[in-house]
Amino acid sequence: MLRTKLIDKLSTNTDLIGIYDSRCLRMRFNKNRCSKCIDCCPTSAIRIEGGLDINKETCTECMLCVAECPSGGLEINSFNFYSIISKLRKSSGGTEGGLPPVLACNMQEDIKAHVNTFCMGYLSEEHLIALLIFLDTPLQFNLTGCKTCKNSFIVDVLKKRLESVETKIFSTQAKACDYTLHPTRYTLNNIMLIEDKSDLQYQAIPYDRRGFFGALKKLTMEGAASFLGSAADQKQMQAYGDKVLPFKRRLLNKALSIMIESNTKDNKTSVSQRGTTGNENVIPTQVGIQRKEELDSPIESGNDMVGGLSNKILANYYFDLVVDDNCDMCFACIGMCPTGALKSNEHESINEEHTPLSKGGMLFNASFCNGCGLCSDFCMQSSISIKHGFSGNPFKEKCVKKVNNA
Repeated sequence: MLRTKLIDKLSTNTDLIGIYDSRCLRMRFNKNRCSKCIDCCPTSAIRIEGGLDINKETCTECMLCVAECPSGGLEINSFNFYSIISKLRKSSGGTEGGLPPVLACNMQEDIKAHVNTFCMGYLSEEHLIALLIFLDTPLQFNLTGCKTCKNSFIVDVLKKRLESVETKIFSTQAKACDYTLHPTRYTLNNIMLIEDKSDLQYQAIPYDRRGFFGALKKLTMEGAASFLGSAADQKQMQAYGDKVLPFKRRLLNKALSIMIESNTKDNKTSVSQRGTTGNENVIPTQVGIQRKEELDSPIESGNDMVGGLSNKILANYYFDLVVDDNCDMCFACIGMCPTGALKSNEHESINEEHTPLSKGGMLFNASFCNGCGLCSDFCMQSSISIKHGFSGNPFKEKCVKKVNNA
């Protein structure tokens, strides 16, 4: 018992939510009307006028604002979600009978879990998709303590987010989805929200003496690194010219790239069998090898299931940008963009299709776009529009405006 409590204590990050004015849409452009953090806060602890701020006395650390902020203006300091995924993957093989690993918040003591984290309000739809893609086993969310918690409303929030993910990307897939909607056990696409202790399937992973002290040393070092990293995080990225991609977008990009890479393995094998490897029609990309005509078309492969999911993610969580002829190439939109999705082509270059890109053109990278619309709001010519959904390879830059519309 002492070992478990000590390890859980060391693995708990106690830093507060990081506030980054330079990423906040309202701080970047005062005519922007984004109010997602304010609208979702149950205690009205967030204010924007005069600067983004959180009232620590009324904040319950439900982390809803972190999940809702589209630009990363509010993020959990020094938090490594990939570490959470790694620990869950390791835990899935450490119990007898292969019981699903258990994730729980650290707001209450004596909650059974293999991995503890913050209040799970920070788990956006992007986080849930990543968990479904990265984990090859079912996952249990231990919510048995939520009924008596000040953040009990998070249970309903998680259910709505899971249903939204189901509707957007899983509803038409051949894979059957297990719906269990009775009060204590809610299951959807291998994620189980457990509200009653009798429904929890948990078995602690035993530590021998060497394993315990090894884990203790590792967690102590991680805690020190987290502490040292916190000050650096607070200090950096405060300049409005800096470009930062919100973590949930980086997370979804990683998950999508893995899916696309999995698909392209089939294409690579097929291309090799046709004897066309090295042909000019086969070019390297960030996520594998595809024929160049496939880069501008929906993702396809021998795995229709995975390809279908990739296209669903692109259609529902990515954005495209269109620039009309009225654009005067002032490039103010590039400076306003908080993520670096837009940039000027300062030097004549060759893109992935070996086609020259004119010097002075404007390039767009869909994998960097969070759909905030600041570029469109700030455009004096009203030349820019953001379209929901993207088709093709989101990791490839494309020219959206050529010099003199050439």
